[in-house]
Amino acid sequence: MADGGLPRDVNTKEQALALKGKQCGHLLNKFRLEPAVVDETLKFGLFRYRNMNGTSSHGEYGVLNEIFRRLDIRQGVLCEFGAWDGVHCSNTYNLIAQHGWTGVLMEIEPDRYEKLAWNAEGWPGVRTFQTLIHHDPQKGTLLDDFFDEVVMPKDFDLLSIDIDSCDYQVWDSLKQYNPKVVVIEADNLDLEIIQDENIPHSKLGGSTCFPPMKRLGESKGYTLAAYTYNLIFIRNDLVDIVRSHS
Repeated sequence: MADGGLPRDVNTKEQALALKGKQCGHLLNKFRLEPAVVDETLKFGLFRYRNMNGTSSHGEYGVLNEIFRRLDIRQGVLCEFGAWDGVHCSNTYNLIAQHGWTGVLMEIEPDRYEKLAWNAEGWPGVRTFQTLIHHDPQKGTLLDDFFDEVVMPKDFDLLSIDIDSCDYQVWDSLKQYNPKVVVIEADNLDLEIIQDENIPHSKLGGSTCFPPMKRLGESKGYTLAAYTYNLIFIRNDLVDIVRSHS
């Protein structure tokens, strides 16, 4: 065993799963999924648009911009949480600032929310909320209930989820709304792990891994169209339109 009670090498998925709850990312590189490799299996031709990065972390803006171009949606309605300050690592800032999108942005951290609210004063049609969204109504607001309160369209255009915790469970809990496109963060490990709320985000098991997140999207009627370290899903009734332009 290496220092800290960790093995020197991890060669099988069974060995990797045994490390849940430990900070062991440096031992798991052989199980990591690279976006370019995943993209070859998807057949949407979207990965090349990641170079139009905007403020997004890994080119999500460029991919989203191309998806909505193919769908002929020029000024859509969106929701992003956690939104940070609305600019930093934002999947939606460029859609708002450059294309006039409207919608709601949520951030729970007080300092970030203060900056978000200030920034959003210059974005017509964008509302900000410091609402804790959770899959358990005893711990926060259900996403369905929040969308009811802010009167979101049932099939609004873009939902972006990045809360570094129960992303999987929150999307799973959404039952009454069917956004056209969903962006959601997941650990890029090819392991069967769904986030455990008792494990910190920095440790294995503190976030959901790629395979169960992909299956969740499919179970909710979506197809994975692009992978940038975030999974970008398109609702199944729109897949043929987007793929026909690839």
